[in-house]
Amino acid sequence: MRIKIKSIKKVENKLRLIKLIKDISGMGLKESKDLTDDLVYNIGSVKYLDILNRRVEIVYNGSAMEIDALEHIRNESKNIEGVHFYINDRDIKLLSLGLGSSEECIEEIKNHIDDEDILNSILNKLSSEELIEVINHICKKYQ
Repeated sequence: MRIKIKSIKKVENKLRLIKLIKDISGMGLKESKDLTDDLVYNIGSVKYLDILNRRVEIVYNGSAMEIDALEHIRNESKNIEGVHFYINDRDIKLLSLGLGSSEECIEEIKNHIDDEDILNSILNKLSSEELIEVINHICKKYQ
């Protein structure tokens, strides 16, 4: 699986981003730091990461545990301002088939637009069918 990371403004928590990249990619610390530095110092830059394993091992409160890589990205990215993670996985495909709620569609679309206020204003006016159309467009763009 491949994810896209785009820097959209100054990254607020560089160390957390380095750790997340290291956790999900299998890269070493230096490679993770170099990739993070490129994102931090080049706003608007885009990097791609290949996620080799759907399960990743992390250390939490001193204990090693294995979790889903996508879940880890979604949880940690909420605490890292300045970058967006774009995940092209089966969830998008399910939403494009109408197998998800309007709220789930809105959350996935939000992953692809940078201005949250404008985005919320637009998306709240769309019907479920229109939201599915947007999801389908996203699927075509990232295939």
